[in-house]
Amino acid sequence: MHLLPRRVARTYIDAFEGLPREIWWLSLALLVNRAGTMVLPFLSLYLTRQISMTTSDAGRLVALFGLGSVCGSALGGWLSDRIDPIRVQQITLLLTGGLMLSLIGVQSVPMLGLLFFLVGLVGDAFRPAMMVAVTRCSPPELRTRSFALMRLAANAGMAIGPATGGWLAAYNYDLLFMVDAATCFGAAVVLLLTMPGAPRTDSGSDEDTVVASMAPLRDGPFLLFMLVIFMVAVSFFQIFTVMPLHLRDSYGLAESGVGSIIALNAGLIVVFEMILLRRLEKYEPLRIAAIGALLVGAGLALLPLGPPLAIAIVATGVWTVGEMLILPISTVIVSNRAPGSSTGGYMGLYMVTFGAAFIVAPWAGTAVYEAHGPLTLWASTGVIGLIAALGCLALRPALQGGRPRESYSAKEPSISETRS
Repeated sequence: MHLLPRRVARTYIDAFEGLPREIWWLSLALLVNRAGTMVLPFLSLYLTRQISMTTSDAGRLVALFGLGSVCGSALGGWLSDRIDPIRVQQITLLLTGGLMLSLIGVQSVPMLGLLFFLVGLVGDAFRPAMMVAVTRCSPPELRTRSFALMRLAANAGMAIGPATGGWLAAYNYDLLFMVDAATCFGAAVVLLLTMPGAPRTDSGSDEDTVVASMAPLRDGPFLLFMLVIFMVAVSFFQIFTVMPLHLRDSYGLAESGVGSIIALNAGLIVVFEMILLRRLEKYEPLRIAAIGALLVGAGLALLPLGPPLAIAIVATGVWTVGEMLILPISTVIVSNRAPGSSTGGYMGLYMVTFGAAFIVAPWAGTAVYEAHGPLTLWASTGVIGLIAALGCLALRPALQGGRPRESYSAKEPSISETRS
């Protein structure tokens, strides 16, 4: 009985041994930042309860955050190919903290819409910069494990943020904005004190930089893969928009219960994701991504079977396993696909895809939920998961081998082969 904890501990030690020091500092900053992720999981509840908006109107307002996210992701990727991505992260964290504080007490719907857009714009410029920094600070053979550590840090923070946010929201929603801002400032301080900058790549002339920034738009298989990711993300973002409403309406959960469900997702990822990925490292990445897409949809499709609460817990376990399979693998696929001079462009477009999904997800999800009910919405996520899984399998021949400028091998590399 005592051997199991030791084996688990040994698995984690082996998984993260030898990672560059810079990756650990980046992951610490991300942990601090995500520990304060409290506003987004409760945004739909905040708008419907505190601002007295209808569900569909709240969905349209939250979609402005997604619009800002699209613009911010493109901006962050563009900037990261031109200036130090560490500086991009520092600046965007400081600005995001200020914007969070500016949301306190705002009741005007137009002003809320503007601020949501700006939070999405500035906040999501951080994400591609972070991914570019990880790519530059880790050699190819360590890149998969580096991204895994970043996801571990992010989800460890998410295990703290929403659960704490649920209790704070029950007392005063303004505290969510304050704590979220404080952790943005804290993460910026970590980077300012520990990271002088990311290694530079030889991007060539200004003309070469412009050409490189357009590379992902000329990569047909990559664009099709982004379409698949978009479909998965539209379903996945229902977790942060409609699922809190459904858990309130159908399961009778208060904010603290909703936060606990989301924290359960993060806790499962922290404990099991790295072990799961190590077990699957000999399998083809796109096959794993296909299973992940299917499980995300299947887990969400279980939600209308409840109450009881056990259904929501089981559903969370299923879509969490799907998340553990598709999200880290898709990030590595994108990172390995991008030539060095175009890393920011590829990562930026990857994050733009998630931002675009966040425009569609709250608007479409709340509209379907209000007009047709939860059964139609959650069944639709199951169908989308199946289509996305088939898309991953169909793209295997085109995406095998990594970068578009390289000749492909006859066999798609496994996860372990992308690390060596």
